[in-house]
Parts: sequence; C-alpha cells; structure tokens
Amino acid sequence: MQNNFLLEKSMMDFIFKINSMSTILNLFLLIITGFYLFFGFLVVRQVKQLNSSFETDSSEILSLLSYAHFLATLALMVFILISLI
Repeated sequence: MQNNFLLEKSMMDFIFKINSMSTILNLFLLIITGFYLFFGFLVVRQVKQLNSSFETDSSEILSLLSYAHFLATLALMVFILISLI
C-alpha cells in the first residue's frame, strides 16, 4: 500500500513539473506536426497527379504552392525538434 502511494506521488510530481509539461506539449506538437507533414505530402502528390491529368495555365502556381506548403510544414517540424532538445 505504501509503495503504491509513493509511486502515485512520484508520477504526479513528474506530470505536474513545468519542465515535464513543456516536454509533453512539445512531443504532442511533434506528433500532430508529423501527421500534418504527411497531409502536406499527400497534397503535393495530388497536385502532381492533377497537373498530369489536366493542362491548365495555373498548374505551375499550384505546384509551387503545394511545395511551399510542404516545406513550411517541414520547417515547423524541424523547429519543434530543435526546441525539444
């Protein structure tokens, strides 16, 4: 009984420390950004397929925007990784 109380107390101390909360938040943001990076990759692929299917005047602009979106998401993920260290 005493060991469970000590374990719960040490877990609560770990969870509620400011430093650990920051780490948990950064890990959560890293996971969410990873999903968003995957979404950005899918957008790039879909735009590439769309441009190969249909010839439009704005195909270069759409490709540029999709790559810019992907690179911005990648930069955000790198920034979160650096802040995690």
